[in-house]
Amino acid sequence: MTAIIPLLLILLSPPSWAQDSIEAPRVSTAIRTNNRAAKDYAIIIGNESYRSVAHAPYAHADATSFREFFRRTQGMSRYRSRVVANRTARQMRAELRRALYRVGRGGTIWVVFAGHGASTPGGLDHALLGVDATIDDVLEGAVSGGVPITEIADVLSNSTKADRIILIADASFGGPSRDGRSLAEGETLPTPTLNTLEDTRFTTWIAATGLAKAGIYKPASQGLFTYLVLGALRGWADGEIDGQKDGKVSLAEAQLYTAWTARKLGRATHPSMDSRSHHREWIMAQGEHLETGPRDDVLAQLQNQDLDARHQDAAQRIRAEAAAFWPDALEDSEAGGEEGRAALQSFISAYASASIQVEVAIAIPEVAAARKRLAQWGREIPSETVPVEQPQAIATISRCDDIVALENKSMLGQLGDDLITCLENRLITERLQTTKDKVSRVLIEDARSRKDPLEWERLVRRHLEQYSRADPEMCMAYAVHLFGVDKANESIIRWAEVALENKHVWSGKVHVQRVAQLLRLRAIAAYQIWVGAQADIEKERTRENEGANREYRGWAMDFAREWLEYVLASGLPSKSAYETCLSAAGTARFCASG
Repeated sequence: MTAIIPLLLILLSPPSWAQDSIEAPRVSTAIRTNNRAAKDYAIIIGNESYRSVAHAPYAHADATSFREFFRRTQGMSRYRSRVVANRTARQMRAELRRALYRVGRGGTIWVVFAGHGASTPGGLDHALLGVDATIDDVLEGAVSGGVPITEIADVLSNSTKADRIILIADASFGGPSRDGRSLAEGETLPTPTLNTLEDTRFTTWIAATGLAKAGIYKPASQGLFTYLVLGALRGWADGEIDGQKDGKVSLAEAQLYTAWTARKLGRATHPSMDSRSHHREWIMAQGEHLETGPRDDVLAQLQNQDLDARHQDAAQRIRAEAAAFWPDALEDSEAGGEEGRAALQSFISAYASASIQVEVAIAIPEVAAARKRLAQWGREIPSETVPVEQPQAIATISRCDDIVALENKSMLGQLGDDLITCLENRLITERLQTTKDKVSRVLIEDARSRKDPLEWERLVRRHLEQYSRADPEMCMAYAVHLFGVDKANESIIRWAEVALENKHVWSGKVHVQRVAQLLRLRAIAAYQIWVGAQADIEKERTRENEGANREYRGWAMDFAREWLEYVLASGLPSKSAYETCLSAAGTARFCASG
């Protein structure tokens, strides 16, 4: 949660093309407005941690970003904007039914989904997959683990109050997952068909039609489609069709902007486009807050940076797979005989001509080692004395399959470089979210035990951003760490709130104490941010500084009072909470509800 931030291009160290690197404009920070959407209702589902298929990177971040957009920009209340994570197909159906009585008369029902999708049997429809979906559901058309779009339309069409029903789904439906690889390797899946629904109030906007892929956009830690949709709704799409800005973003403008800007970023996407004239004119966002999107030269530079990063990611994945395969091939070769020869030949066959999709050749160092070993095959030299030059990083790499055994080493800070390298490779190649979670925790514990705060911070940030944020203890520890580094860091508030979202895992006195600590942390951080905003006004009284000061003071007041009310209700000491509230509000009346 942050204040309105203009599109600043932050200079970083120059990459390989000798041009200053820039950051992708953020959309996760919603623009705060005075808009009110008292009739609308939004259900936002982020399915990231699938139980039996690959996880969906950044799905939770996408859901959170949409929640902030609906609440801060559109002006929906918490009652009318519900965000949920990791829902099964049955739970998703229950959430859809909730919308029928939460939407106001004449309002809009928004359904936002981030996760995996699949084709229904025969390719007749698209289905949103619950976290209980299995490979069989993917192969057989989401028989039990998914909710077809036509079913969503049938349920929501029962609403007699809604004027519009808008489904936005950041998912692929033809097999590929968000990481680009298939959910069902080696299987041919039917091409799903997107149907025009009978209810004219309903429109569907999905990230990928047919067998296309809905990818991720790592520079923003979001799904690519979500990133562009939220950018379009911030105002980036205003005037996209005819070049004339009118302070409104129509569905047609938003859809065209999303598809075209993806191409400017070097990504070929195939999102759905509603061609019905009535729907094309629907206003998706409007107001004086709409901002201008990044210029073409910025997008071109972002494309170059993203392309370079994708090259590196693809090459790193192949190297990690080869590094994981090589110890087994090496061990088999030491047994000698035809099986050993076959193991080396198999490894060479798999990786000697390794390349990535852009046909950039990858020199796998283990191939050179395998060739040298194979060249001496059949000589009367004991295997242990065969001179083989192996890459240093791989030659002594240790096995890291047994995560439970490595937990003991990590608690002593004794993993060592080889095991850390092996575990990092597992994070790259592993697809199940539960395993990624375990591996990441082992690395975090090792950094903590070694008393390496910078590495611990990096690993925890990565874990929370990419793998899981369901552990409130970790979120709280990270927020406390950030507070110790910089008490006026807005990330403190963000991670304190994420921890509070999962406070149900605590019980009894622990629950009360943890919640009180998080509310205190959030309130004091907001107060410190407000103090900084006041100092900015003293230096330079501008319209922007005054607006930021008002907003930050509102944070400090609201958070301090919430902290005060909680400690009073829980019978905990309230002096600090009351003093913080009084200092922020300037009047005892505001804090009197406590």
